[in-house]
Amino acid sequence: MLGAGHRLKLGLFGFNCTNGLSLTTAETGFSASWDETLEIARMADRIGMDLLIPIARWRGLGGDTDPFRHSFETMTWAAGIAAGTERISVVSTLHLPLTHPVAAAKQCVTIDHIAHGRYAFNAVMGWFAPDMTMFGTSMREHDDRYRYGAEWMEIVRRIWTEEEPFDFDGEYFQLSEVQAHPKPWQDQYPMLINAGNSAAGMDFAARDADVNFVHVESLETGRAYIEKARAHARDKYQRELSFMGIGFVVCRESEAEARRVATDIIARGDRAAARSYLTEFGLGSESLSDDFIREAEDKAILGMGARQLVGTPDQVAEGLAELSEIGLDGVMLAFLDYEAELGAFAETVLPRLEERGLRLPIGVRA
Repeated sequence: MLGAGHRLKLGLFGFNCTNGLSLTTAETGFSASWDETLEIARMADRIGMDLLIPIARWRGLGGDTDPFRHSFETMTWAAGIAAGTERISVVSTLHLPLTHPVAAAKQCVTIDHIAHGRYAFNAVMGWFAPDMTMFGTSMREHDDRYRYGAEWMEIVRRIWTEEEPFDFDGEYFQLSEVQAHPKPWQDQYPMLINAGNSAAGMDFAARDADVNFVHVESLETGRAYIEKARAHARDKYQRELSFMGIGFVVCRESEAEARRVATDIIARGDRAAARSYLTEFGLGSESLSDDFIREAEDKAILGMGARQLVGTPDQVAEGLAELSEIGLDGVMLAFLDYEAELGAFAETVLPRLEERGLRLPIGVRA
């Protein structure tokens, strides 16, 4: 669970990679250098944000700009960010098929100690086939990824919580004398996050995660999914889940200016990279209309399918309030230029969220 404090948790997503969530050549000062990444994290910490989540990338998307070609590995990144911040929670994102659970469990505990408990873990089953190829492995069938992930997480949880060595004889892992010390800094173990939007993913999140990372296509479908996933966790596993989404923010003094910036991002989009991204989700079918593909590319270019929050500070605050109303406990934010736009967001949007009772004043977390 995301815990007490702000009614609507906020964080930053994807700023460990070039491009962040915008597949475009639109002008930006964002470069995802280490020094810039650390300063963005510290700024988010100062203004009272709750979470920092990186994207796990191993190669670019191709196209003219090859988005994500430059990216920091997220376990090392999280350790460095944790050491350089004070209060904000730091997350690492890991493709489970690419790391052995015994090694990952120890890495996570190390970060948790560096962060003094401000650490959470984002489990990804592996979805980008070219990444798998780089590691000499193939993509498992969709539901099999989650069966593998459930076994992987069982081993990690046991490592985190059991004092005595144990053996494990599963379908995917056969292990002997498994043990690791120290245990997590936190009383139990780090908060677990998973984007479980399919039926198999929903079940995995309900059983194994604390937070379901939700894709909100529309307010109506988002509300319906959250209600269904929440009921599934309660009825099948007697567990309570939190829910987070992603928002791509283009906030300007006037709506016209915000729309102009958003239009420019799309107009200067790397459509070849967007098609590469969409193909991995099965959206390259010849049966789809040109208009449908064009709209999907536009959404990939401006936020990679995130909920678009484009407008004035009042409109962006209203958009975040709507996401809270459908059941989201938190929203992870992305910007074209993280460092330049985050300060303005803090000055203009956060006070409006405080007025709505969604956020506590800056500096207050509980």
